[in-house]
Amino acid sequence: MLNTESLTERQALQVEPMPRLLLRLTLYSLLLVAVLLVMVYQLTWRPPARELLPASCNPAVQAPKLVPGQALKVMTWNIQYLAGKRYVFWYDMADGSGPDERPTHEDLAYNLDEVARVIRDEQPDIVLLQGVDDGAKNSDYEDQLALIKERVADL
Repeated sequence: MLNTESLTERQALQVEPMPRLLLRLTLYSLLLVAVLLVMVYQLTWRPPARELLPASCNPAVQAPKLVPGQALKVMTWNIQYLAGKRYVFWYDMADGSGPDERPTHEDLAYNLDEVARVIRDEQPDIVLLQGVDDGAKNSDYEDQLALIKERVADL
C-alpha cells in the first residue's frame, strides 16, 4: 500500500526541477537579449551632434563680400549619383525586385550635363549636393564632384 504523504513528496521532488529549468531558460534568454542589445548599440553608427566639414570654394573667383541683409540663393539637390529617372533599382521597390542594376555610362554622362546645365541656369550663390559618388562601381568609378566642378568652374 502506498503512503499518500510519500507520493506527494515524490511528486513535489519531480516537479521541483522544472521551475529551476524554466528559471535558467529565462535568465539565459534575458542575458542573450542584453548581449544582443549591447552589440547593436556598439555596432550602430551614431554621428556627432555637430560635424565640421571643409567647404570647397573656387579660389580663382574673387567673390564679393556679403553685407548684412543681402539675399543669398542657395540650391540643394540630391542628384542620386547621376542615375536619372529612367531606372527602377532594387532599392526603389519594397520587395527589392527592381529590374535595373545600374545606369548606363551614356545616361550618367547625360545626367552630368543636365546637372551642370541646371546649376548654370539657376546661378546659385551656394550649391549643396547630396548623393554624389566618388569611385563607386554604380557610377563607373568616377569622381562625380570633380566632373561637376569642371563643368561649372567659371561660375
